[in-house]
Amino acid sequence: MGPDMKIGVIGLGPVGCTLAAHLQQAGARVIANDIGGIGDAVRHEETGLVVSEAAPAEIAAAIERLIGDPGLVERITAAGRALARARFTRRAAATAFSALFSALRNERPGGALSSARDAS
Repeated sequence: MGPDMKIGVIGLGPVGCTLAAHLQQAGARVIANDIGGIGDAVRHEETGLVVSEAAPAEIAAAIERLIGDPGLVERITAAGRALARARFTRRAAATAFSALFSALRNERPGGALSSARDAS
């Protein structure tokens, strides 16, 4: 493993998806369990490696795979960085919220937004 090989191992926690995205943007290879929102950022063998919760042997095997498979490392690093930049930046969040607010604002009468206003 070269000195530039960065690997982030993420467990259960409320900041898992955010941490995964930060690691991916920094070019780290991510190993995580698929609990909570982590699966939004870490897709097995596409943007990282997914292991079972509380499975040290699987984590060790995933690290060994990354060390021994430069093609996999290159592929998941590029895909992870691209996904993180497309979906998990402040700009991406602002764009998504703007689209959501526009959709709610433009909702036709009788929809969920109108019903909520009428109920109050």
